Amino acid sequence: MSKIIAKIAVICLLLITKTAHAENFYIDNYDVDLTVYEDNSVLVSEVIEVVFTNPSHGIIRSIPLQGSRIYDVEVNAPFILSKNMSELDIRIGSADKLVEGVQIYNIRYLQKIYNKKPEFYYNIIGTEWDNPINNVRFRVKMPKPFDANKAGISIGSYGIRGFDSGAEYQVNDREILGITHRPLSPHQCITVRVEVPEDYFFNVQSKWVNVIWLGLMLCTLFSFLLWYQYGKDEHVTPVVTFNIPDDISCTDVELIMSEKVTDKGLIAMIVKLANDGYLKIKNVGKNFTLYDFKKYQGYNVIERKLLKALNNQKLNREVSGDTLKSSSLFYQEWQEILKQAGKDEVKEHFYETYPMSFSMRCLMGAFIFINIVMTVFCACGYRITVEHLFISSVTIFVLAAMISTLRSNAALGQKLYAVLLLLSFGIPLYDAFSELINLQNTSQVMFGVFGTLISIICYNEMMKPNINGRLMKGKLLGLKKFIEVAEKDRLEKMAADNPQYFYKILPYAYVLGVSKVWIKQFEGIAVPPPEWADSGIYRMNSFEGFTRNFSNAVAPSVNNGGLSNSSYSSSSGGGGFSGGGFGGGGGRSW
Repeated sequence: MSKIIAKIAVICLLLITKTAHAENFYIDNYDVDLTVYEDNSVLVSEVIEVVFTNPSHGIIRSIPLQGSRIYDVEVNAPFILSKNMSELDIRIGSADKLVEGVQIYNIRYLQKIYNKKPEFYYNIIGTEWDNPINNVRFRVKMPKPFDANKAGISIGSYGIRGFDSGAEYQVNDREILGITHRPLSPHQCITVRVEVPEDYFFNVQSKWVNVIWLGLMLCTLFSFLLWYQYGKDEHVTPVVTFNIPDDISCTDVELIMSEKVTDKGLIAMIVKLANDGYLKIKNVGKNFTLYDFKKYQGYNVIERKLLKALNNQKLNREVSGDTLKSSSLFYQEWQEILKQAGKDEVKEHFYETYPMSFSMRCLMGAFIFINIVMTVFCACGYRITVEHLFISSVTIFVLAAMISTLRSNAALGQKLYAVLLLLSFGIPLYDAFSELINLQNTSQVMFGVFGTLISIICYNEMMKPNINGRLMKGKLLGLKKFIEVAEKDRLEKMAADNPQYFYKILPYAYVLGVSKVWIKQFEGIAVPPPEWADSGIYRMNSFEGFTRNFSNAVAPSVNNGGLSNSSYSSSSGGGGFSGGGFGGGGGRSW
């Protein structure tokens, strides 16, 4: 008798505990948004408004795993995942904090469903909730249109087909929208089932996995091999020299050392023109003036065009920095000179022509394009639609624009502005793309991104110096080394032999990035002021001031037409029985 009483007491205790546990909270609103993809995976977004009647740490959301896998779980609160063979538990909340009253939990995850039947069968609300749910709203977005007569909703306890009242739903093209008008009791669920044609869902074949891996690896490997064969620079040995190689301009120096020409090369050229007697420079504060222009008598086409462009801006025999900054004509001429100084015909004097050829660029570009398309193909679960192709094309365009901008002749400030402008397109592009992707092939996507970056780097480094380019680079490296380590006694002797030696080297030191070192090396050495500059122009603060002011004068702005004023800113025929589908599950407090 005592054993029977003890068993009854244990049963009563369990019932009391379960009842107390069930009464610890209830759900006031439960919103579910399902986005179904063509590979029968579903992006689940749940907003659960929980009302705690007793203090708790949070809730545990349990999701059955039979016939499915879950990826990329996101929650708007601290959470811990625990997984076994049958279900995934998402423990939401903090062990150091108790909450009570109304709490809203946003849960988002991707669930890959392995169902060979031609149907979408899913538990919107599972049977394992021990607590009542007052209101439910749901939306199911299918990947393609379907027969509305073959879609159905079941509401109630496990095994119920359809529902009598207390809810409604409607089918609009690819969407199923529904809402309940009465609370769901504990263990009641909502299930959607849509019968679809045999070819409605795209089942990924294992051969695609091997094809994509092979394609990604080959494109990346071929890009690397082409660079290694045709673009890898040969070792250049510095040749010690104390002077600038003959017949080489400031822009040529920059082209040899960095494979491009920027504002820096032309600004150095202006100092060289002044040193050659073609103009004079006055720098005061944040402005400068160029005056006393002479007719150009040399043979360098870039120097001639630059001096002519400056002459065109003269007002009362001089031109100021403010005048240049506000002149759209000068800005356009400046940009044209930059392009001419770095065009392929000039590069051919110092670089191999084949890596720069149209066919080689197309081949390297094709590898980048294929890598991007295959990466998008993987990210989208081996499916390509018109939306994916459009997003891929725009992605390639934005990426190509960024590469072109970074390789252009523009100054650093202009490049940063252009990158920010392109990112203003990239952010909404990412938002649009994130609605389409299904990241279940993470390893291939990561390798695709890595391979694309390698291909881009190889494309960017294809220029290879020819014999003349290597010879000139060796001399320039030697000159740079001399500037950095020159002994003071040697510099004093050279300055005594040629008082203009310091000024002759100064613009080239500026292009080589060692003008500060060059000026510092001449501290304490008697160097007469140049005839072309106001007193002290050769001192560090004045020289840096002039180069900085001129750089600001040719930077793009609304006044000179370099920037736009526009702003950019950064979308019951098929019903199965309730509880019979994938997903669902339930939850409890902790």
